[in-house]
Amino acid sequence: MKIILIVLMIILLSGCATALDPRVDPHDGVRLRHLRYYGDVLEEYYKIAGKYPFEGEADVPIYVKIISEFQTEKVMEEVPPEYIRKSAKEFQKELEKVLDRSVSLRYDPKDIRDQAPVNYSYTIDGSVFYFAVFLSSRLEVSRKITEKCNKLELTNKPVLNQGQVNYRKVRYLAKQESEYASVAEQEIHFDTDRFQYEQPESDGLCKNLNMQVEDIYI
Repeated sequence: MKIILIVLMIILLSGCATALDPRVDPHDGVRLRHLRYYGDVLEEYYKIAGKYPFEGEADVPIYVKIISEFQTEKVMEEVPPEYIRKSAKEFQKELEKVLDRSVSLRYDPKDIRDQAPVNYSYTIDGSVFYFAVFLSSRLEVSRKITEKCNKLELTNKPVLNQGQVNYRKVRYLAKQESEYASVAEQEIHFDTDRFQYEQPESDGLCKNLNMQVEDIYI
């Protein structure tokens, strides 16, 4: 009987590792929704263009920092000096050009963070893209940077144990944490012009996303 109880406790505890704790930072639910939003936009872009934004434009990675004019960086994301940098506005214009519609940028819901970068980022390296957010909570699939900074990257070629997930996993996480995002909206006074977000429905997964590891992540 004791053995059965121990096994059940292990199963319950391991399940908790996949969910955010809203007591740590209720903004993390919003960050996951934003990651889902950008995943939807990138999927739509790929279906039209057959590639990702800025893919094939340079022999070195291209990096985009997505940060608003209101946000102050106390901690900066480390970026190799050889990377080509493009602005968030250039990223936005590229998306709008291919999608032939307006595309809103979504920003981290806090203006200042003491122990984590306040920005989101998009990087294209060859044919592989990475879209990163920084969570205060620790997820089973995130990568710990500091005690209150955990990096989570959406990518089309995730590597196990590197804080990287595919599009299908992001959709799952965003759905799982939607309740926490609603709590954050109610408790925090958002400037809707800066932080409102949408969740456009997608008609399917991007066909080129690497699903070989989905059994591990789902």
